[in-house]
Amino acid sequence: MEDFNSIFSLLDLQYGLEIDEDDAIDIGLLAWNKIGNRKYKLYRYRGFVDPITHEVKLPCNCDEDGIEAVTYDFEDW
Repeated sequence: MEDFNSIFSLLDLQYGLEIDEDDAIDIGLLAWNKIGNRKYKLYRYRGFVDPITHEVKLPCNCDEDGIEAVTYDFEDW
C-alpha cells in the first residue's frame, strides 16, 4: 500500500495544490473506508484459451464470485 503522505507530492506535482496535512489524512482515510475491497489476493496464472469454446479453465482454488479482474498478456508482435 502506498504511504498516505505521498498524496502531498502528487497534489503539488500534478495539480499545484497544497493541502493541510490533517485534512489530507482525514480525506484519505474516509476514501479508504469507502473502497470496499481492501482485502484481496493477487494470483498469477497462465492459462490457455480453448480454440473451439474460447474458454479458459481456471485453477481449482479460484472462486468465480471473488474474481474482480482478469488480465492478459499482450501479443508479441
